[in-house]
Amino acid sequence: MTINQRIKIFRKSLHLSQEEFGKRIGLKKSAASWIEKEGSTITDANIRLICTTFGVSERWLREGTGDMLAQTRDDYVRAFAERCHLGETFIQVMKNFLALSEEDRATMFRLIQQVAAGLPAPALSKEDEIEREVERYRQELLAEQKGSSSTSTPSDGTNGSKESQA
Repeated sequence: MTINQRIKIFRKSLHLSQEEFGKRIGLKKSAASWIEKEGSTITDANIRLICTTFGVSERWLREGTGDMLAQTRDDYVRAFAERCHLGETFIQVMKNFLALSEEDRATMFRLIQQVAAGLPAPALSKEDEIEREVERYRQELLAEQKGSSSTSTPSDGTNGSKESQA
């Protein structure tokens, strides 16, 4: 069985059309159709996208061996890192962290929590600062309008315009 056939089998197992499948990995329907076409070359980038997006085992997709879905801890770490755009450094750190004993991982986690507890709160981005200022101004305007609408209504029953005074 070829990689093209395995892609098609996997897509169908998800009950996705070529268009839906392609959209999930950032391809147009024609490109999704192309990767299922017998003899078509699949780029490494598309293989990785399929694996990380859907949790497919890269070994199964490329070679047809092993389970269809990613089963190893490394597969899960790589899939998570790629899905979140975290890069190779994150993958290596997580692999090393997960290779520690459960006791050592707990110790590392406590140390990380202690370090994090001592950090100042993250600064607001410029966009967040602007949003906060806009909201503060909005609240001031609403309060002003509420205050002026209750004080500007004449007690004689008129609406306060010159027309009603004439």
